[in-house]
Amino acid sequence: MFGATKKIEEIEKLISELGNRIQSQNVEIAKLKETNEELAIELDDSRNSLKSFSEELKTACEGIKQSDNNLKNEITDFKLFVSKIKKDILTELTAEFSREMKETTVGIYADLESFRELKNEADLLKAQTSQMKQEMAKLIEISSKIRSADFELAKYSRLIEEGDKEKLELMRKIDTLERLVAKQRRIQ
Repeated sequence: MFGATKKIEEIEKLISELGNRIQSQNVEIAKLKETNEELAIELDDSRNSLKSFSEELKTACEGIKQSDNNLKNEITDFKLFVSKIKKDILTELTAEFSREMKETTVGIYADLESFRELKNEADLLKAQTSQMKQEMAKLIEISSKIRSADFELAKYSRLIEEGDKEKLELMRKIDTLERLVAKQRRIQ
């Protein structure tokens, strides 16, 4: 009996150890359950955070796409604006250049017309001077042929007066031409 008691005691000891082990395993299982629940909660929180982050990322991506589209539209509008301004400036410069060229051309034509008139007057004066030279040559020829006895003072004075009148008239014309030339030079 002593051997049976000893065996019973050993079995009880083993049962007690097993109970302690089971109890410690139950504690560990409870801790694991608690840790598992905490991990499940953290996992749910992480999932929710990831879901929220994913939605925010989608919203941010859509915002970036919208901003990109807006920027592209603004760049296109800016390019169109710059192109329009270039075209307007070119049109304005062309119109201004054309207007100035017309004004300059009108001035040049006016000067050309004045020079033509001046040339005509100079040609006329040249012809008159040439005619006067011919008349003076005739007068010199006639005067060389006249003898002193045939010479009458009255006719001579009349010729001188006519020559003086013609000379005065020619001097007035020369004066007028000189004023006209000076006026043309000032205009230029």
